[in-house]
Amino acid sequence: MGRADRIAALARVKNYVDTGAFLPVQAAGAEVLKQAERLAAGYAAQFQERRDAILPALRANGFEVESPRATMYLWVPLPEGLPSAAFQKRALEDVGVVTLPGTAFGGGAGAEGFFRIALTVPIPRLIEATERLGRVLAAV
Repeated sequence: MGRADRIAALARVKNYVDTGAFLPVQAAGAEVLKQAERLAAGYAAQFQERRDAILPALRANGFEVESPRATMYLWVPLPEGLPSAAFQKRALEDVGVVTLPGTAFGGGAGAEGFFRIALTVPIPRLIEATERLGRVLAAV
């Protein structure tokens, strides 16, 4: 029990904070959903183009990577016995390329020995990063 005016004010604030999104945000989200397939198609084509450009470059630089069917990331295996965190650290410190070790995504032992590349940058930058990563791989 409490003062009705204060309880009503608290209920309004609580609704905006943890229950219902601000109505204009909801309306904007609904408009985006109407265009989701069209918007997603453009992004999917861009990620596919980047994937198709970087896969041959990875293979030419010593990585044995399979082509994913649909993704904005590549999950790249490392040679057996090369820890993903150690490779990621050398990639960053030695050649200035940011990757994420497979272990950062959980998955237990199955994630070890992989690293992830995001296809979120232009193709020339991806190719340059791949060449740098190849230098790290050749040095281990």
